[in-house]
Amino acid sequence: RDLLWKVEASLLLRNGAFLVRLRNRRGMDKGLEFLNPFTINIKLVNGRLEFKQQLANGQTFPRNGMWTEEEMIYIREDSVIDDVGDLTSSSSVAIGNASLQHYLTMFASKFFESGAMPITMVALPSATHPAERERVEGFFKKAMQGIKNAFRVLAISGEVKISTLTPELKTLVIDQLDEHTIKNIAWAFDIPKSVLTADETGYSNGQRISYKSYITDTIIPRCKFYESKLNSYLGEYGLKLEFATEELSIMQEEEASRATALKSLVDSGVPLEAAMDILGYDLSEKAQKLLQSKLTTSPT
Repeated sequence: RDLLWKVEASLLLRNGAFLVRLRNRRGMDKGLEFLNPFTINIKLVNGRLEFKQQLANGQTFPRNGMWTEEEMIYIREDSVIDDVGDLTSSSSVAIGNASLQHYLTMFASKFFESGAMPITMVALPSATHPAERERVEGFFKKAMQGIKNAFRVLAISGEVKISTLTPELKTLVIDQLDEHTIKNIAWAFDIPKSVLTADETGYSNGQRISYKSYITDTIIPRCKFYESKLNSYLGEYGLKLEFATEELSIMQEEEASRATALKSLVDSGVPLEAAMDILGYDLSEKAQKLLQSKLTTSPT
């Protein structure tokens, strides 16, 4: 589990994950070691990839030469554009919108930190006495220091014109920008927006449907992706990686619903195989043989 989440994080951050195959002096495999993706340099030499790790302290690994394709498990998103380099990662797509979220929050924070007072220009008549001018300046300086000072009253003689330089918060379309950035971040990571912003205390049926879609359309294909990438390595040792996604609670609920629907179809006279095909059952070769055997020996 520790290895898998690091690989996924690497793909989201750099769109490349690197697992070096550790071997002892006799050439026997000792397992896999995850490498920081931002320390790895890739070269294409005579049609083959070679890898080198460059650490911040100047150290390089391996000490001599480069890691070959046989020594490194290099996992990246498939692309028709480039077979070697790193493509645009999900985080690099989302970072601009995340930065906008950050600055929106910072602006609102600074606004209220300054007493929720916008930048204001006070225009006084040219003939205003210097003492009167100082009184006005002093009042507004104190008013800008905190909201508790914002409601004091100052009486002066002469005409005073006050102009607000900072636009009101409601005119800055903050809500629209917030919605826009969240939508783009969700798109970058292939997460339904309703799942990204879901409130567990008020989990609606629509959000539940979105979450189910997220599992079936994003998570399960991602698991298949890792199975295809890692099983070529594990197959050398007679091992196989398989994700039990059907055991997820939300998938179990779906299976229970499908089982009820299957029984209803069969009870209404629909042949079992046809009913299973209608409901989208994807049987393994072994399961199909067992089903055929069951149907053949069944008196009905």
